[in-house]
Amino acid sequence: MSVQYSSVTMQLEAAVEAALARDLRGVADSDRCNELERMIELGEQLSTAIAHGVHVLDEEDTTLPSTGRSTWSWLVEEQHLNPREASRLRRLGRLLPAYPNVDEGLRTRRFSVAHAQVILRVLRTVPSEFTDIVEKCLLELAEQMTPKELEAEAEKLLVACGVESSSDAEQKRLTSRGLTIAPVLDGMRHIQGLVTPEVAEGLELIFGQLAQLAGVEDDRSQAQRQHDALGELINHYLSHGEMSDVNGERPRIVVTINWEALERDLRDAWGRLPSGAVIGPATARRLACDAEILPIVLGANSAVLDIANKTQRCFTHSVKRAAWNEQHGRCAFRGCRRKPVECHHITWWTHGGLSTLDNAAWLCAFHHWLVHDGGWTMRRDPERSFVFTSPTGQEFRRRIEAA
Repeated sequence: MSVQYSSVTMQLEAAVEAALARDLRGVADSDRCNELERMIELGEQLSTAIAHGVHVLDEEDTTLPSTGRSTWSWLVEEQHLNPREASRLRRLGRLLPAYPNVDEGLRTRRFSVAHAQVILRVLRTVPSEFTDIVEKCLLELAEQMTPKELEAEAEKLLVACGVESSSDAEQKRLTSRGLTIAPVLDGMRHIQGLVTPEVAEGLELIFGQLAQLAGVEDDRSQAQRQHDALGELINHYLSHGEMSDVNGERPRIVVTINWEALERDLRDAWGRLPSGAVIGPATARRLACDAEILPIVLGANSAVLDIANKTQRCFTHSVKRAAWNEQHGRCAFRGCRRKPVECHHITWWTHGGLSTLDNAAWLCAFHHWLVHDGGWTMRRDPERSFVFTSPTGQEFRRRIEAA
């Protein structure tokens, strides 16, 4: 049977086909991010239009005479949506007309459908006398944070409005915890679940130590490194060994390097870790950035010329804590949401930088790599803002707000 589509749908189809046929590499480097950002926004607007369309099908019982199914069944059985996604889509379409401010925010690309779902879920639970102020607050927050972060802020608002107590919120989190391990192919297992904040923090601390890159030859993804770190944790427990104190002494790195390479400031030669793994100079510098260093200097015939005593050059705990508080526990790079893992010397210690608060910057693993291996530099301006400079000279500035 021939289907007649509206001109709007036909134009949309043509636009999508053109977008699929286009190679983004044909767009100028400076425009690619803006181009993709616009496409993401258009995708969210299209999802909003679909939700409104589903609501029309629901209200008019359109699917029943034409398919013999309810709207939800049509979405699941003919469009092959997951049941939960079908329910969310119907709920979104039903609620948007009742909350025009949320609908307008979606239509004008202020936030995503996922943000709207969080907002609508909260607005349905707050007392009517709080609806306007809570809605205004959530609409503003939605433009500044991820849906997950918005959920956390929404929970605080619910407590403030008296909808639930802090103990209720804590109990809700505790009740929702869980972990499932299901067998898949070839003996592998699929792990899925929700862990409490304290368990999550513990895992993140462990992964921060055990899931680091082992060297330049380490081509594992972050997920693979975290899997292997979990394996190490399990093996420790099974062998009844004592777990290392994550908050204790920093790992000691022993880097063996030729004397001539040391004279060239580690520019061209390669080092070797105690395990035998070969690492490049940049990787050695990155690994040693905030570790205790024990240099072993070799002569021309690989004879040991000098083994230094333990060098005290790390930030003290008080400096780290002060830097963490000043920088609000965030990576120093503007807009970065990754968890900081390294307190970095802005002026490298090997270049005469001091282990002081003025020279301390908390960085996530990626941006720590960027300033060591990625060709970027960073500095602090007179206003104490962090300034990162790309290899092309473009500056990215993060201003530190007062606590």
